[in-house]
Amino acid sequence: MKIKIKRGNNPKVNITIQSLQGPPDSHSSTCSQLRDFLKLHDLCLVKADNGEASIVIPRADYNKKMFDFLHSANAKAERYPFTQHNKDVRAVLESPTLVFGEHGKAL
Repeated sequence: MKIKIKRGNNPKVNITIQSLQGPPDSHSSTCSQLRDFLKLHDLCLVKADNGEASIVIPRADYNKKMFDFLHSANAKAERYPFTQHNKDVRAVLESPTLVFGEHGKAL
């Protein structure tokens, strides 16, 4: 398989992937090789804004775009105690009277 990727003047992205050569029916092997290639070159495979296309961008550019988007949307980091939440959910699931209520009525 030969995938040609072009984008601007960035040398990391202007690469022809020739190392993805494996048996033609080896889909999982090809995906694994692509994942390794992207990780090795610090790239990100993302869905394009328009259409059914995917693009490859450097991970630093992706992170910057995501942080800019979150900042422009006034997003705030939330701390949620997942450990406590998991304990609470397990406690409810282990006590059937709390799950079904009285006379078999669901809560």
